[in-house]
Amino acid sequence: MRRHSKHKGQRSNRQNQHCFRKRHSIEQKDAILKAAELNRGYTKIYAPSDGYITKRSVEIGNQIQSGQPLMAIVPLNDIWVTANYKETQLEKVRIKVDTYPDRIFYGRVDSIMTGTGAVFSIIL
Repeated sequence: MRRHSKHKGQRSNRQNQHCFRKRHSIEQKDAILKAAELNRGYTKIYAPSDGYITKRSVEIGNQIQSGQPLMAIVPLNDIWVTANYKETQLEKVRIKVDTYPDRIFYGRVDSIMTGTGAVFSIIL
């Protein structure tokens, strides 16, 4: 019986060591996961305004430096058009853009500049 109980004690010690190693491994992997989540939080980039991205110089997987320009953002909340209209065309303003040939945009006249195209043209 002694022999059996001694063997049982050794087995318990081995089990304890195994459990300790497993727990240490789990804690280590948990620390790695927390560090990865923290680093992922540093990868979020917030734009200063809404708009379309242009001049993008970065691709997925690129490593970047702090302060490195990645793209330009063209805001769409303040779009305006400079156009030459006759006075009779100012009631209903329709705008056609060659980029969107099937769309018609509607707008309003914000201001009228004094003078005409003839006044501002260069006479040679």
